[in-house]
Amino acid sequence: MFFGAQITVTCDTHHKSDTCSGYIFAAPSLSSIILVFRGSSPENQVKQELHYTIHHPAKKYSLGGHVNGYFYHGFKALWKAGLQQSFLKLHSRYPTFDIIITGHSLGGAMSALAGPKIAQIIVPKKNSINHRKISIYTFGEPRVGDHQFNHVLETAVPEIYRIIHKHDIVAQIPPPGMTPFTKSQYFHHQTEIWYNNDMADEESFMICSKKNECDETFLKTHANINDHLTYFNLKIQLNNLQQCVVAPLSTSTKSSIIRKN
Repeated sequence: MFFGAQITVTCDTHHKSDTCSGYIFAAPSLSSIILVFRGSSPENQVKQELHYTIHHPAKKYSLGGHVNGYFYHGFKALWKAGLQQSFLKLHSRYPTFDIIITGHSLGGAMSALAGPKIAQIIVPKKNSINHRKISIYTFGEPRVGDHQFNHVLETAVPEIYRIIHKHDIVAQIPPPGMTPFTKSQYFHHQTEIWYNNDMADEESFMICSKKNECDETFLKTHANINDHLTYFNLKIQLNNLQQCVVAPLSTSTKSSIIRKN
């Protein structure tokens, strides 16, 4: 049986139609709590993310470093609207469960932002970290923050994998130098899993942990949106989370939580 909640909020105060969504549930059969962030809606939201990045400075991340303001505002809105509370309830009920965080595109960026926050909750004391309890898997994730943020993320969640399909254009934005009004720059975190193919069954991939490897080696003129919208031969259905039916966290809660700020 699954227990969880879905939270949906307006993630950009300048564009009320831009929404961010997170779905958290417990899967006892897998001994895991799973947190899924929905990706960007087709094209328009990606354009708004890039426009925001060009015209706004990076924001200070509460645990260290600077991150993209659009991603951070959206994540904080979800966190405060009920995602944190839902996680605390599930973690209290299933304290020994592993935690898996995942998302595509915008959802991948929010997964990276969520990792250190969740690690801080479940590992309150120093020298007691069980790195195996949290893992992050992102798909088509854009650059999220600067080197300091990446250090915070990789220290809190060493088991993090950034999966990229071939010439996915979203994985190339924001460009490293696009950080107005601040000295911070955007860089990818480790560890990249790059499929320089169609991602069919048993296709090969490269594991890269250093700069200038994997997807950063191809000509940027080859970057395209089609590779972003197809992963493992599956067309990304960006609104699927809206169709989820969620069992209540307790007998007193509603079957799902949908909120818009």
